Amino acid sequence: MALGIGYRKSEYDGFGLDFRRRGARFDEFLTIVRRLWAGEQVSFAGDHFTIERARIVPRSPRGQIPLYLGGFSEKAIERAVREGDGFLGVAEACELYLEKAGLAGKDPWSASVRIPGLFFVVAEDPERAMEELAPYYHYVNNSYGAWAREENAALGVDNPIVRPMSLDDFKTSGILEIRDPPGGHSQVRGHARADAARPFHDDAAGWMPAQSVRQICGNIRQ
Repeated sequence: MALGIGYRKSEYDGFGLDFRRRGARFDEFLTIVRRLWAGEQVSFAGDHFTIERARIVPRSPRGQIPLYLGGFSEKAIERAVREGDGFLGVAEACELYLEKAGLAGKDPWSASVRIPGLFFVVAEDPERAMEELAPYYHYVNNSYGAWAREENAALGVDNPIVRPMSLDDFKTSGILEIRDPPGGHSQVRGHARADAARPFHDDAAGWMPAQSVRQICGNIRQ
């Protein structure tokens, strides 16, 4: 399961919640659900949640549900290291995640990371696919670009990857990568070879299971 605290103030306002306290609220939530998944009967009184003798039935077969925690800021990445079983984020944040994992006494080589490639597509005819898909991906790009700038959304990054632009500019920007099957396969393998000391790059086009850095190196040696 992948979770994050969110970055749109308007969404928190809609529920009457304090946007500035979303990190503390999320931490309490994690404390509660971890205990519930473990099969405990939980009573909890915090600043954001109060429950009395709560229990989940049936319990998780494994006692826990693996959590990939997402985010861009340093605090979010520290939370992912501290509370998560893996990290969901952008490639630019992976080095910081590995650094924080090492400082926390965890083995960076066992890190499990998902990097959703929202704008990576494999198609038999890339040119035709660009004409067909670009308007939809352009909408996604511009929506995220607008959200990143509304009310100075606290993303924790100085230059959000996406920004609003015209459809023609989007098509030539290189943001949407469309490769034929051989090219797509080569690119994914290339990421693994070039980033052997980094977490696995998990493209949304295939949504393959995340792998550890150690697994990647083993695959490359084979």
